[in-house]
Amino acid sequence: MKTNGIISRPLFSGLGHILCFHRVLNPDGRQRIWANSGKEISEKNLRYIINFFLEKGYEFISLDELIVRLSSKKKMKKFVVVTFDDGYADNYTHAYPLLKEIGIPFTVYVTTGMPDGEVVLWPYFLEDHLLQTTKFEFVFKDKEYEYKTGNLQEKETAFNSIRELILQDESSAVPFFMNTVFNVPPDKSIRFVKEQALSWSQLEELCKSDLVSIGAHGKKHLALSTLNETDAREEILGSKKRLEEKLQIDINHFAYPYGTYNEIGIPAFKIVRETGFKTAVTLLQGNIFKRHSFYTERLPRIPLGNRITSENLEQICSGVRHYSFNGCKKII
Repeated sequence: MKTNGIISRPLFSGLGHILCFHRVLNPDGRQRIWANSGKEISEKNLRYIINFFLEKGYEFISLDELIVRLSSKKKMKKFVVVTFDDGYADNYTHAYPLLKEIGIPFTVYVTTGMPDGEVVLWPYFLEDHLLQTTKFEFVFKDKEYEYKTGNLQEKETAFNSIRELILQDESSAVPFFMNTVFNVPPDKSIRFVKEQALSWSQLEELCKSDLVSIGAHGKKHLALSTLNETDAREEILGSKKRLEEKLQIDINHFAYPYGTYNEIGIPAFKIVRETGFKTAVTLLQGNIFKRHSFYTERLPRIPLGNRITSENLEQICSGVRHYSFNGCKKII
């Protein structure tokens, strides 16, 4: 089942797939930490993925059309939904021209703190710091931490470990690292996010296109599982209200920040249902099945980046990838 897809195809290939991207950037040759660079895809590779599914006979559809298909009894072609998380400016400067040229609909899930300049893009500052060190030491909450960072593998390991530490309590960890460890003044942090993020004027331009849907992705991109219910509800609903206020459109779709069960937390699914979103997507890797019509608040997606191969894409189509992550479970 894991090798050729002969058995998995009729069982786990599903109705289609929701693809997740973050940034569309062409590599510049610098050494990078994979946790960051893995969220980037070149224009060439994005075009390759689009063409792969088109040649397979897939239809590219919007999230609104996905809702229609989940409730329809008609047999339809397999589909792909294209989504981008966070709200980076390259979604407008790089992704939009390419997808507009081919006629591909897509959704951008916007963390409203991005265009508002209120999000701290700490993973990039952490990456820069690790790439410049051979040893990383600090004391946080009265506990000493020490990491060897002499080679890239050690830097990758340190990044992932520190990332988990920060996500446990972003409200205190992010200011500590930015101010005490990285020595980044607030104005530099604000300037950096403004340079990287979609502006409100760019978002307004995207809204004019029939190909583009805008979704919410939280106010500050916080792990919802670390928040109490009141704060989690404000993070979710606040981003919806802010986008509707600024763009004068209805916001019907949501993406959970970070996107795994560890960062979402079960109560967030209930909150999203109550706040009126038509769909919400995770980063729990899997395909879309008919039964997802009852679970539109937890739709799985498949993240893709520059390391993609034709074999990887074939495994998505055949259901091998879904089975390798989820076994026989269709709803995850």
